[in-house]
Amino acid sequence: DVQSRGGEIASFSSVCGGLPAPEAANNPLMYKFSWSPMGVLRACQNDAIYMREGGVVNVEGKDLLSSARPFNNAWPSLHLEVLPNRDSLVYADKYGIQSANSIFRGTLRYHGFSSLLHVFKNMGLLEQAPGRGTWGGVLKALQEKQRFRDQRSYLMSCSGGDKATANKAA
Repeated sequence: DVQSRGGEIASFSSVCGGLPAPEAANNPLMYKFSWSPMGVLRACQNDAIYMREGGVVNVEGKDLLSSARPFNNAWPSLHLEVLPNRDSLVYADKYGIQSANSIFRGTLRYHGFSSLLHVFKNMGLLEQAPGRGTWGGVLKALQEKQRFRDQRSYLMSCSGGDKATANKAA
C-alpha cells in the first residue's frame, strides 16, 4: 500500500461499463440493455462531479452526453468513450485518498453511443415515453410536435447537422 510506505495518491481513476462483446454490438447504440432500459437512459442524464488536476469539474445532467471523451488508455482497438459517473468526490474519503489532485469515476461505452443518445435526447426520446407504435410513428409524432415539416430536417436538427448520426437515428 502506497500510503503505508509514506507515499501519496496523486491521481485516482476508475472506469467500468457493461459492454457487449464487439461482435454482439450490432445495433446503432452498440449496447445491449441488461437492466432497466429507462434506468440506462435516465443515468445518461445524471449530474456528475469529479476532480481534475486540483480543480472541481461539474457536469450538469443536460450536458453529460456531450461530455463523453475518447478512452484510449486501454484497449484502443475497441474504440471506447468514457462519461463521468455521478459524484466521484465522495471516494476521496471512502478510499482515504484526500491528497489526490484528480479523482474520476467513469462509464465506458463504445464510441458513438453518447452522440447518438444525445440526438435521442434532442428528439425528446429521453423524456416521458413519446408514445407507442413503430419507430417511424414515434419519430413522426415527435417531428410534428416540434413543428418540423419533414423527418430529415428534424433528424438533422437534432443531430446538430451530423449526417452520419442523423442516419443512425432514423
